[in-house]
Amino acid sequence: MIRQCAKPLNDFTAGKSFQEYTFHHPLKNKKMAKQDGILPLKGNIDNISFYKTKDGGYQARKKGGVERNRLLNDPNFKRTREHMAEFGNATKGAKLLRQALLKAVIGSTDSKVSNRLSALLVSITRKDTDNARGERIFSHDGLVTLKGFNFNEASKLDTVVLAQISAGVDRATGVCNVSIPAYVPEEQIKFSAEATHYRFRIVAATINFETGEYEMQTEVSPYKVLGLLEETAVQNLSVTLTPNSPNPIVLALTVEFVQETEQGTMYPLKNGSMNPCRIEAVDVAA
Repeated sequence: MIRQCAKPLNDFTAGKSFQEYTFHHPLKNKKMAKQDGILPLKGNIDNISFYKTKDGGYQARKKGGVERNRLLNDPNFKRTREHMAEFGNATKGAKLLRQALLKAVIGSTDSKVSNRLSALLVSITRKDTDNARGERIFSHDGLVTLKGFNFNEASKLDTVVLAQISAGVDRATGVCNVSIPAYVPEEQIKFSAEATHYRFRIVAATINFETGEYEMQTEVSPYKVLGLLEETAVQNLSVTLTPNSPNPIVLALTVEFVQETEQGTMYPLKNGSMNPCRIEAVDVAA
């Protein structure tokens, strides 16, 4: 139970046991208060909210903000509305991209992937010179920037698979392929101690960011034993999408680590923290 002190919270210090207590205008850059006390707080006291963050820390922030009606209509917030519109469009596009590549990204992402992907699409949006502020969009040409994007920052593909992977997209035929050269698993695959086997998965999708429609195809390799010293053969994975699609094509590669049970079942590791997933190729219509 939290006992409220008699002193007004506007002047609250309390030995600064849950510092730093700096607040700014809600629409400007602000520094969230970090709780440093031995008893982290959760809940509300007057106009201060205490909460636990996704990464396990505790913070405090001041309630408040601009009224919705004023934010949407006041001329002083015109630039804010422009940023909101473009950010909303980027967020919608990021969500659609994750849905189209779901079979690759599920179990292979970090907790901040949505924010990172939206931020990347926002940066592409700002390069649009054909439309006015607030109406700019992330162009198809700009989407090539997505190549090399890692959905799991905690386990990037080039730190897990130490081999030169190549990928390609043939828009005319719809064929999308990934080639993995010969490698020695014990020396060139980094994995969790809980894993016993692994496999590669590719997912390719054509995405219409205007209508929200997409076509997806996926292919997986056979499961392989981890820790072997014998060199593997070259592996090629490919899928075929509708030929000559007018929409952007995105190709992703995932490594799925599993544990073989006593019954011989391949059991996905629950945390998935070691599963890397990266966009290997992006092709846009000319």
